[in-house]
Formats: sequence, structure tokens, C-alpha cells
Amino acid sequence: MIRIRKPTTMPAVLQRRGAAARETLCAAYRRAAAVSSGGQIKLDFDAALYRHRTVKEALHAAHHGKCCYCESKVDHVAPGDVEHYRPKAAVQQLRRAPLEQPGYHWLAYTWSNLLFACVVCNGTHKRNLFPLLDPGKRARSRSARLRAEQPLLLNPAWEDPEGLIGFREEYAYARGGDVRARTTIEEVLLLNDRPPLLERRRDHLTVVQRMQDVASNPGVPEGIRDKARTWLDEQTADSAQYAAMTRNALRAIPVPAPRRASPSRSKRTR
Repeated sequence: MIRIRKPTTMPAVLQRRGAAARETLCAAYRRAAAVSSGGQIKLDFDAALYRHRTVKEALHAAHHGKCCYCESKVDHVAPGDVEHYRPKAAVQQLRRAPLEQPGYHWLAYTWSNLLFACVVCNGTHKRNLFPLLDPGKRARSRSARLRAEQPLLLNPAWEDPEGLIGFREEYAYARGGDVRARTTIEEVLLLNDRPPLLERRRDHLTVVQRMQDVASNPGVPEGIRDKARTWLDEQTADSAQYAAMTRNALRAIPVPAPRRASPSRSKRTR
């Protein structure tokens, strides 16, 4: 997981229609709450708005076509999901806990709450999970203070996850035992319990390690070593698959920089 740099300006469709759609949704919630006697409330969301082509394209570009959580490229197998960091329709503190409906419904069309994710991270594992350090501080309405919450799921659009998540080979771990990183890895996204993902990371890391050997071997012709260094440099770009794991590997066993800096360096953020 790496830092995501989303545009500060939201897509025009959200600017034009987002506020009105939010007011309609909040009004529907108030009407339902008035007669629900504290029960569950199901709301209808305008998926065509938050999944609008221009919204998804903006998210896709900002995320370089990668899942914001596992860093897998998604276009070759699925179109990818518009992910709500704070779940909109329902929310759970724990995986087997009862659903609370609705979730953060007033954030359904809020640009800062939208990310780009693969269907496995979003639809299979995270789903409605949004654990807090103190569940009693969960915001239940638009008037509540979101800043009072302490989410245990990292948000790569707001912070740099690389300072909290490291890698031992293909396995992610929480640096310093950080509770937010540990919860993100082990309880919400199950990043170390998904064999296909681990296999893809392992395959990529194997190539990285072989290229490290080539780039550092004085017995290899300089031109070939330089090509290996350039390739390694490209794999650390924000647009590269599993960039965080690759950067971690290269910090552990650094290699000389290529003789001519790769264009990828201008695309990296720290």
C-alpha cells in the first residue's frame, strides 16, 4: 500500500449533483428514522452518481489502475470498484458482528470518501468492515464529528502507509506492531491470507531479487547491469504493481542507481 495523490478538485458530476443527492438521501434517512423505533434502516443509493464514468476515470488515474489496498493492477481481470472508505449502506466493527444500517450514508457521494479498489479487497474482504479504536465514538449522522473517530483501517489518500506497513519477503507486517497497520493487514483486508495475492507478490519479488543480483554483479557487463538498475528503478514508481514491497526490498539490499535516471523517478511520491 502506498500514498495515493487524488486531485483536490472533485469530478464535475459530483460538484453538480453531489450536494443535492446527499440532501435527498439525508431526508430519506430522517423520514425512516422517525418511524423506525431504533431499528435498521435501508436506504437507496444512486450508484450511477458515485460510479459515474468521470468519477471512476479520475480515481483510476490517481491510483494508476491499481487497487488502493493490495496494489494489484486490476484492468486485465476486472473493471475495479469505486470504494467507499467509510461504508455507506451498513457498517460492522468486527467481521462476525451484526450489521448496523445505514452506515455513513451522508458520505456516499463525497469525493474524499472515494477510492479505487479491486473486487477482492472491496467486495470480498472489507465489505462493510470499518473498525474503530473506540466503537462508542462512531459517527451516526451527518451532524456527528468524524474527527472524533479513530479508524483502524489505513487510508492511503490521507497518509503514507509505507511508514506503518513493511514487508518480510512477500508478507506484510505492522511496523513497530502498530495497531492500525495490524488491523488493516490481518483483520480487514487479510493481506497475508490470500494465496493468489501472495503468489503474485512472490513471483514479482523473485524477479526483483534476480535483477538485484544482476545489477550488483561486477562480472556482468556494465550495459546489462545498467538495464537491470533501470528496470528496478521503474518498479519503484507509484504506477508499478507492488511498489511498496519493491521499495522495501531495495532499501534492504540497495543497488547503484542507473547511469541515466529513469523517468519513473519523477513519478514517485514519498
